[in-house]
Amino acid sequence: MARTMAIPAAPVDLERAAELRKEMAYRLSQDGCISSWFVRDAFSRVPRELFMPQGTPLEDAYGEAVITKTSTDGRNLSSVNNPWLQARMIGQAGLQPGMSVLEVGSGGCGVAVLADVVGPSGLVVSIDIDPEITRRTLACLDAAGYGGRVTVVTGDAEHGVPRLAPFDAILVTGSAWDLPPAWRDQLAPGGTLVAPLRFNGVTRCLGLRRQGDHWVSNSAQACGLEPLGGLGAACGWQFVLSHPDGGRVRLVFEDRAPEVLRVDAGWLGAAATSAWTGVTIPHGGSFADLQLWLAGLRGFCRVNAEEGTQLAGVPSSGRCRGWLPFGLVVGASLACLGLRPAAGASPSSYELGAWAYGPDAKHAANVMAFAIERWDALTRTLPESAFAYWPNGTALGDLPAGSVAFSKRHGAATIAWA
Repeated sequence: MARTMAIPAAPVDLERAAELRKEMAYRLSQDGCISSWFVRDAFSRVPRELFMPQGTPLEDAYGEAVITKTSTDGRNLSSVNNPWLQARMIGQAGLQPGMSVLEVGSGGCGVAVLADVVGPSGLVVSIDIDPEITRRTLACLDAAGYGGRVTVVTGDAEHGVPRLAPFDAILVTGSAWDLPPAWRDQLAPGGTLVAPLRFNGVTRCLGLRRQGDHWVSNSAQACGLEPLGGLGAACGWQFVLSHPDGGRVRLVFEDRAPEVLRVDAGWLGAAATSAWTGVTIPHGGSFADLQLWLAGLRGFCRVNAEEGTQLAGVPSSGRCRGWLPFGLVVGASLACLGLRPAAGASPSSYELGAWAYGPDAKHAANVMAFAIERWDALTRTLPESAFAYWPNGTALGDLPAGSVAFSKRHGAATIAWA
């Protein structure tokens, strides 16, 4: 049975909460997450602490994402998203007073901000498949003074909310494997769909608008969110390898998996083979587009090791763990994205490479290293217009050379690499 965090009942320091709201709104404006006065004012007014689980420190309520429901096996099912991501998604949607908006995936706090932004002349609808979550959302909205300003619907968002459509914008607050027809059909002409779309397990929050018979992006934001459930959830494939020294390593394939996984768990305890590229990143620098680049390769998977499970031969010290949870299965071998302090450089700079296991580990490591070098040579940063979605029944247009297509249930998503 899943566990839902209770609505806060303990008294809070109202003066301190008001200070934190103003500080948060100022910070979001300074960071470029907010670009309009009415969005800034909305973040200054909505009491985020009233949407948090009991015992959540005020500083956490105004600084980060907070989980509101977990499953019995520890998976996060629902959360109040980071304020910076909420603000960016509102900006991607181009929301203004008087607009109509549908929120897919209900958390409470975000939809209160939406209601504040569009004002009393706008329309705000929130839908979630989990009745426990929608009940909690309604209770939190009432407590925060936004009851009656939001229509909360319990149902599978795969179908949208046709009786209240069309919407000027649809904001999806969990990661989606596909874009169902209902979301596209229920947008008003010129409307914007803001959806964190997964490309073989790697997520980009896209602002999408119709262009002819397909959809193109005018904004893109790297993010990590809980996957949506319901009919639109991806099935995916998971292979569990028991590490010879204890613990387990999971290889997770989302879009396609090998017919037979020939990677032997025993090889994870053997010495690793490495290949390094000379490609460096500063500490804290983004290489999120490298993850997308790798996601387009055959054999790509997420590599999730249980806590305490150490890949043999991979050094781990300080902030540099030595490997990242992205891999390539090449034949019967596995290569993982590697990281090490860059030689002769500042301690805050790291070099990208690969660690590999299996009978052809050298080849697997070289395949990963070559992919990193190609990403570095061709393009480190994708333009925000690089993404498109082509519904079933439409032909993929003249895609630029190097474009990668990801097949979905209702269409295909493409990335146009330079």
